[in-house]
Amino acid sequence: MKLDKSGKLIWEKTYGGTDDEQLIQMKMLQDSSLVLIGGTSSNDGDVKGNHGGTQDIWVVRLAKDDSTILWEKCLGGSDYDVGSDIITLNTGFLLTGATSSNDGNMTYNHLDSHKSATEDMWLANIDDTGAVLWQKSYGGTGSDYGNSIILSFDKGYLIGGSSSSQDGDVHNYYGGIGNWVVKLSSQFQIIILQNSGCLPHSIKLTTDKAISPNDSIYLQWNFGDGKGFVSGGDTVSSPSFNKVGNYVVKLGVINNLYSYTGLVLSTDSVTLTIKGAPSTPNTILKGKDTLMASYIGDSCEWYLNDTLVSKGKCEYIPKRSGTYKVVVDSGGCPSQMSAAYNFTYTGIEVQDDESALALYPNPTNSKINIQFTDGSISNSNKLKVINYAILTNLNGRELLSQSFMTQTIFDISMLPPGLYLLKCQNNESVWTRKVVKY
Repeated sequence: MKLDKSGKLIWEKTYGGTDDEQLIQMKMLQDSSLVLIGGTSSNDGDVKGNHGGTQDIWVVRLAKDDSTILWEKCLGGSDYDVGSDIITLNTGFLLTGATSSNDGNMTYNHLDSHKSATEDMWLANIDDTGAVLWQKSYGGTGSDYGNSIILSFDKGYLIGGSSSSQDGDVHNYYGGIGNWVVKLSSQFQIIILQNSGCLPHSIKLTTDKAISPNDSIYLQWNFGDGKGFVSGGDTVSSPSFNKVGNYVVKLGVINNLYSYTGLVLSTDSVTLTIKGAPSTPNTILKGKDTLMASYIGDSCEWYLNDTLVSKGKCEYIPKRSGTYKVVVDSGGCPSQMSAAYNFTYTGIEVQDDESALALYPNPTNSKINIQFTDGSISNSNKLKVINYAILTNLNGRELLSQSFMTQTIFDISMLPPGLYLLKCQNNESVWTRKVVKY
């Protein structure tokens, strides 16, 4: 919708078809027209050319005066695709998002060990009519997403997103889903793949091909800590960070590696903040029924028989017998897992009560409600217990997670049809349920 400066409605309009659409980003261009990017599952109404997967990226150009569609374009393949950001170029537009497809407009997806396509960060240059000039997928065998894209000072591009990969284009995976920043030159080659982290830490800086037709061109990086340059050739370098601090990273190009002549450093830089990892904790029995870490961090993760049972406090009251371990997080840096502590619970062990946790509707094709029944948590603790819900695929890869009190909703409309596992847990119990997406 469009409003005037006093909030009065000038016009409003709905765009799409008979299925689901989502608008993720909207940009106003120099001529005051608009370009929209998001996703669509329709193939009628305003939407044409859908590739038949779960969802396509949908790009729409609107007229500046009356909001009519100048053109629209579906980009995607036979799986799930979504667009998240778009900027203007001399050649049209540069857009980013994520793709699970390996056909249609999408190619070079980093397949997993089962040769199945996973979510890759997707980058594409389209012209003023939406036609694809070039496109490429970046990532590994985990889930990789492009969320935003900006122009850097040296006329290259920075794409911010997230990644759970530990291979392919992604380096130094620490578990879960981490922030991922990709630096591209104006010729659209990777320059810096950056994951900041904790000691011990190494990163890889790489280009996918030489940045000049002259094969004698080399790349170098200045870490700004008095150690000079690290030579990487035109393919890869793996410098290690052995002390805590901020490292300023710049790309450099030289004509002669041995004489260091013709050195040119990029005008932009990336600052890596390296933090010290906390020491490995011990597990201590406090009183008769409470386990605690040997020191207090920002938060702790407790594991029973190598399965996560609690996240948050560094004290834990176990309700089951078994082997307990703890990981302490301090300043965003996790410790090594503690040695095993064998605990024997003398009370009545809490079991997974089928009636305690309600999921509905199940099967579902969009949203699923997660709710504890009134009797599952005592009234005195109902407003104190923090529950944690995790949705995974059958291979155990985490897809969604959320903390809640007694009720929450997961939107799984973007996931492909199939069988998933939902685990809800708190410091008292763990519940596991199957979820069917159709």
